[in-house]
Parts: sequence; C-alpha cells; structure tokens
Amino acid sequence: MAEAGKSEKPGSGIAHQCTAAAMLVSAIMLAACGGDGNNPTGTVAADSTGPAPSGANAPADTAAAFFDSIFMDGAGKGYYQFDTAHDANGLPLMNQTTSGRRRYYVTGEADTNFTQTTNAIAGGYVPYVESVVFITDEGAFTSQSAASTNIGTNSKIFKRLQQGYDLGMTGMSTPLYRVTIKVQDVSGQSVAAVVSQDENATLNGLMPVRQDNAPMPTGAQIYQVPYTVLKQHLRINLSITRPSPSSLETLQASQGGTIEMMGGYRWLKPATSNGLPYIEYNGAVYNGGLQMPDDVHEAVGAAYNQVAADFIAQRLAIALTH
Repeated sequence: MAEAGKSEKPGSGIAHQCTAAAMLVSAIMLAACGGDGNNPTGTVAADSTGPAPSGANAPADTAAAFFDSIFMDGAGKGYYQFDTAHDANGLPLMNQTTSGRRRYYVTGEADTNFTQTTNAIAGGYVPYVESVVFITDEGAFTSQSAASTNIGTNSKIFKRLQQGYDLGMTGMSTPLYRVTIKVQDVSGQSVAAVVSQDENATLNGLMPVRQDNAPMPTGAQIYQVPYTVLKQHLRINLSITRPSPSSLETLQASQGGTIEMMGGYRWLKPATSNGLPYIEYNGAVYNGGLQMPDDVHEAVGAAYNQVAADFIAQRLAIALTH
C-alpha cells in the first residue's frame, strides 16, 4: 500500500556547526542579546497558572497570541531542546563528548509545520533523528524527528491553542495529539535544579550539568509539554526497532492476542493490556506502540526559552571542554 506524507518540509535544514568551544560561548552570549532572532525580553501572553479560555474553546486570536509568543521567529521567546550523539539503540553514548540544540519556530500565521535549525555546543555534534511510522485508519505516514518530540519533517500543526497546539502528520485528516505547553519561570534556580525537571535530560545530553549550581538568568523559562492522544494509532520507531524473524501468526501462537487491520496494515493486538503490539510493515514485523484516544503522556522531555537555552548551552560548553 502506498504511504502518505514522505516529502520533507522546505526550510527544516541544519545550521552550520561550531568547531571551537570559545567561539561557541561567544556566539551564544551574543545570541542572548538578540542574535538568534528572538526577543528575550518579550512577554508570554499567558502562562499555565493564569485564567484564560482553554483548549479548542479559546478564541483564535488569543490562541495565536500565546503560540506566537513562544514560536514566532523574531518575536517569540524561543523554543529549544538539547541533543547529543546516540547509539544504535537510541541511547546517549556513555562517554558524552558532543552536545547540540534544536530550535523550533514558525515564520508566519500560515505555517503548518515547525522549521527546525540546529547548532553545535561542543564536539563533533551531528543531530540525532529517528525514522518514525504512524499508522492510522487512513494508512501509514512517515516522518524524521528528534528522539524527544514528534515534531519532524512531515508533522503538521492542525490548530494553535491557548496553551499549545494540535499535531498530526501531513496527509492526515485529523491530528494525533493535543500538546499542552506549561510555562514555568526558573530565574535564579540552579542549572541542576532546572534540568532535573526535564524527563529527557539524560536522553538529550544534559547529564554534564546535572550538578551545576550556577543560577539561571532573569527571564529563563522551562516548558513542560504533556500531550493527550486524540486518535487511535500505531507507532513504529524504525531507527531502534529491529525486524522480528517471526510472522504475526507465529507470534500469536506463542503469545496469544488477535490479528487485526488498521489502515490496510495487519497487526497483532496483545492479549494483555501491558503487552506491546507487533505490526506488519513493508514485508517485516516490528514491535511498536498502540496509542489510544485520551491517553495522557506527562513524562516527556521539556523545552526551554532562548534565555534559558543560551545559558544552559554556555554551561554545557564549559563542562564538556574542561
């Protein structure tokens, strides 16, 4: 069956990498003064504690104002996640020597996907991406994305909300997830205290600053981004999942469960609620995940505004080069 959503979004390229830690720290300090196109002194329209219309009921202009206050290029406070080298199992290398960060942004109200740029913090950083397959009742959709987010080459912003956005894949008629952005000011907190609140601190290469007691600068913010599943779907991470030598029928005979169809693809629904599904895809069988409507995922990686990301990047550069 033909797959939908394989073309990459123009403009989601990789930024030039820095090669010297001294140059990097200098560049980051300049960025903190506005060199990255964001306004570090801008004001978030609403945070997670203030009263405001919520979710899909928020007026369009109110929702856009909150979304733009974070993501809009040249005006928003910025949205960054950190990254490091990974092994074949999708885990960070034991002896970390590299670090980088991703910036996600939009350039206008008509943008239906995030543009991504990356830059090196230390070492020979190469951005880590995963090849992910989403299967719904409409078929299979592929995308390349970072390990800590479903934002990728073929993701799509379906709707901007008062505290987040609805996300799916290009070619789908409805979104997969509703992402909530909870803004927290962390000015004055230690770097260690801030990154300890990031569920993906280890995965994203923040371990070198887990003991750093330097205080965060004024205006530093962390974004917690729990999400709710809106549509039933299967998910396969082809980058870390190896094909099974067994067929669905063989696996069913040994493990139980029922063989079902979704979007033209066969899959083995596990016999128990804590079991993982097996999915037949492109002539092979993979272990994957089943996402059900109203499932809530709270233990997910955090993001940072530009003020916080610039400072953490400085501290990472020092930790990895001394």
